[in-house]
Amino acid sequence: MRKETSPGRQIYEAIRGATNKCPLCGEGVVTTLDHHLPSSAYPLLSVVPINLVPACHDCNNNKGETRPADAKEQTLHPYFDDFSLHPWLGARVRKTQGHEPMSMEFFVDPHPDWDDTLTGRLRTHLRVFNLDYRYRQLVATHIAATNHDLKTTPIRDVSTWLSRKARGWAYEGNPNTMGGALYRGLAADEWYVNGGWHTQG
Repeated sequence: MRKETSPGRQIYEAIRGATNKCPLCGEGVVTTLDHHLPSSAYPLLSVVPINLVPACHDCNNNKGETRPADAKEQTLHPYFDDFSLHPWLGARVRKTQGHEPMSMEFFVDPHPDWDDTLTGRLRTHLRVFNLDYRYRQLVATHIAATNHDLKTTPIRDVSTWLSRKARGWAYEGNPNTMGGALYRGLAADEWYVNGGWHTQG
């Protein structure tokens, strides 16, 4: 399907063009299609549209030919798995260490009603697509801009301001975006809210 002369090329382009933003990480630009179940293990599904997911290069490269050993090891399928009703993507502040600036750590914060399989799938998704590391590389500029904006915000209003920013990052109502988790994490951190941001320059 990927070859320009392939009879299925139009289908390939239609699926890839369904969205510009990678649904697997929520940040990258779609450049390819990912086989949700790897073609090496499931060759009969290699051209089935529901097994083809628009993806950015990083997500497709990180996943590679990863095969789920059980239900907990299966990554999320953006067509069929909707976890947007609850904010499961969490972020916590990693305070300044020596000359290192503060950063964030991203993790799974599951809803208490979810079972071990659902929680396991969320953790697998974060691990397989290396989202903690990738998100940490992206948030530095957001934190720097936020620290600057907070210079004119009274301390009593900081948490509310950050919570509003988090809601603004709810892409199509989904609270589990990198930015949504970032600003929820900042709003929940007492050190940051009570002036820790000021130590970041």
